[in-house]
Amino acid sequence: ARVQSEKRLRRFIDSSRDAIFLKDENFRYLVANKACLSLGEAREADVLGKTDFDLFPDEQARRFREEDEAALACGDEAVKDDLVFKDRFIEVTKFPVDLGSGRVGVGGILRDVTEQRQAADKIRRSEELFRTFVDSSQDYIFLKDEQGRNILLNRSVRKYTGRTEEELLGRTDAELLPPALAERSRQSDRKVLEAGKALFFHEQAGGRTFEVMKFPVRFSEERIGVGGIIRDISESVEAQEALRASEARYRELSDTIPVGVYEADMKGNVVYANRTAQEMF
Repeated sequence: ARVQSEKRLRRFIDSSRDAIFLKDENFRYLVANKACLSLGEAREADVLGKTDFDLFPDEQARRFREEDEAALACGDEAVKDDLVFKDRFIEVTKFPVDLGSGRVGVGGILRDVTEQRQAADKIRRSEELFRTFVDSSQDYIFLKDEQGRNILLNRSVRKYTGRTEEELLGRTDAELLPPALAERSRQSDRKVLEAGKALFFHEQAGGRTFEVMKFPVRFSEERIGVGGIIRDISESVEAQEALRASEARYRELSDTIPVGVYEADMKGNVVYANRTAQEMF
């Protein structure tokens, strides 16, 4: 029965994609599954009964021994560490194992997490690139979750408000803005979610004029937030007002002179005529 039990246990650990090993109280290998042998490109006969100092360079073997001793010192708690082995990222978990008769060995599980680490690194680089792009904009960019809480605010927003990211993230407009402005923002958020598309609004604040574009952002099937880009168009508005005032003064002056003045487009259509010109025609 014991032999059958050991065979079943061996089949079980050999079926694992993780590398699994067991060392005795003298840190000699007692068990190494197929994945463990494959990782080290070794045969079982070359590993069993050996220590890490028999199998690896001294510097690497010393590190493994320190981890083994740390696992024994931690009692029932497992010790975790990361290892780069043959250009692969390995997550190492070690723990004490009661071998009977007062003997305590070290068990270990090594998991190849290279693909996960590479995927996480790609996501991190992508997020850094996105953040650099967003923070380089002079427009005010934000993103709110489905409950109206800020989850992203670019550098321009932080600079304009004079608050840190920690002070802004996780908070709603009601917590950050004057009541009237917060209510207008809430209503425009609602309109965007109801329309299901980007909408434009204009807002006055602090003597400045802002063009606000808001759009729905779907996080999942049931979670939809609101993103926005706010642009200060004060100078543009002032320039347009100055142009209209200049045109009004020009027309007023033009109407006082006794000479006919008119403007025509490229097709000869008259688009403007002063009072004298109108009387002439």
